[in-house]
Amino acid sequence: MTRLTFNKNWTVRQPHGAYETGHGASVPSRAVTLPHDAMIGLERSPEHGSASGYFPGGVFEYSKTFDVREDHRGKRVTIQFEGVYRDAMVFINGEFAGQRPYGYSNFYVPADSFLRYGESNTIRVVARAHDDSRWYSGLGSGRGRTEERFDAATHTTFDGRALAIIRPTGEGAIDVTVSADGCEDATITIGAHAVTGSLMSAGADRRRAV
Repeated sequence: MTRLTFNKNWTVRQPHGAYETGHGASVPSRAVTLPHDAMIGLERSPEHGSASGYFPGGVFEYSKTFDVREDHRGKRVTIQFEGVYRDAMVFINGEFAGQRPYGYSNFYVPADSFLRYGESNTIRVVARAHDDSRWYSGLGSGRGRTEERFDAATHTTFDGRALAIIRPTGEGAIDVTVSADGCEDATITIGAHAVTGSLMSAGADRRRAV
């Protein structure tokens, strides 16, 4: 697996409305590096209430253009979002690719089916916030993003590995659970190594996954 930082070369703008059609003058955008809070630069007013720190809500659109090499075709590419406040809607090359209503949790968007290989690609993330928090929430990508690329069509799922050390009689034993995602049969190799003399060293365990 190859993990790439995806935080640079974004732009952000505030559309005329949540369902802007593109008619009329275009709203200018500005370059940003993630993480970024679009709310903190807005004008405060008592009419917006103390729960949000007197900041207004609104809708903001983040956009990034990036190249995808032709030899990435056939690989699994996923964009990881480490929190977008809130109700994030993700579009890749103009197609709806994913959504996450909750603004504080990690989520993933499979991107390979939307990508144009050997060409430039554009990802847009629309986030919004209004009177929906009891404290200052910010608005936008409060945490970074990464691109995950798997060289095989089948791979372990994100957060799909669990390990437990069991000592029923004083002897160490390791129980490993793995979840896989993909469209082909594959062999997944799991290895464990002793850290101290008190831990059992386990060899590689090969399991097939579909």
